[in-house]
This record gives sequence, C-alpha cells and structure tokens, in this order.
Amino acid sequence: MGGNAVLNKPDETNYSTSLKLKELADQAGLGDQYMPHPFTFAQTNRILEDDRICGLSFTGSTAVGKYVGSIAARNIKIVTLELGGNDPMFVFADAN
Repeated sequence: MGGNAVLNKPDETNYSTSLKLKELADQAGLGDQYMPHPFTFAQTNRILEDDRICGLSFTGSTAVGKYVGSIAARNIKIVTLELGGNDPMFVFADAN
C-alpha cells in the first residue's frame, strides 16, 4: 500500500463487516495497515485534524460528510466524499 494505511471507523450497528474486512486484509498481507476500530467522536476528530494525515475518504451520511468536508477544508486536506447512500460501489464502463 505504499506507506498508506486504511483506518476504518465502522458503523456501531454493523461492526462484524469491519472484522471480516480485517480478516481479508490480513490474508492479503496488509497486516497493521488496515485498522478497524470503534473510535469515539473525540478520537476521530483528533485523527481527522492531525497534520500527518494529508487525505480523507468518507462514505456515509450527508450530515457527517459536511462535517468531514469542513475539517478537510479547514486543514487543507484532500477529501473524497461518497454521501447520502448506503451502497457505495464502482460502475465500470462495460456495465449493462
């Protein structure tokens, strides 16, 4: 992963999905580069605002996306937001 890490703050109602993703990441050899963790709001804020973090990606509600986007703007971070849905996915050119 070229020095990048994946920090997954799972939905508190569906933590089992993050555990499965961790299992798959371990099988793929990512080890500690993938970290699912039930962070508190304060912990999440400290991570988002940390100067060592240069980019953020968020999938979730529009309300939380606005908040994450405001942190990214305030701290001049690259940000990718997938908002408003509950099924993030890629649609490739050859899809019917």
